[in-house]
Amino acid sequence: MTGLKNNNKQRKDLTRIMNDKTELKNKLVSEFPVFNKLSALLFGKNIHGIKKDAISKFNLNGFPGRKDEEWRYTNIEPVLKNDYSIAIDSDIKK
Repeated sequence: MTGLKNNNKQRKDLTRIMNDKTELKNKLVSEFPVFNKLSALLFGKNIHGIKKDAISKFNLNGFPGRKDEEWRYTNIEPVLKNDYSIAIDSDIKK
């Protein structure tokens, strides 16, 4: 019976991680236009095309996982625990 409990816990943990990944991905993609405008003001438009391509690929593929060879041994779960919000000028001055 212990194995079944562990299996259920692992399944719940995996579901939570997948939901976290999806929520964060959707947040980052939806906030990209604002970020892009702010970064263009701060850093110029030189890398606009690179950023646009990168967010398109991220939107299509999402976060890397264990099936991606380069990320096979990387645990990205700690990354998912952070709040990635766009800092506006009033936030930066705090």
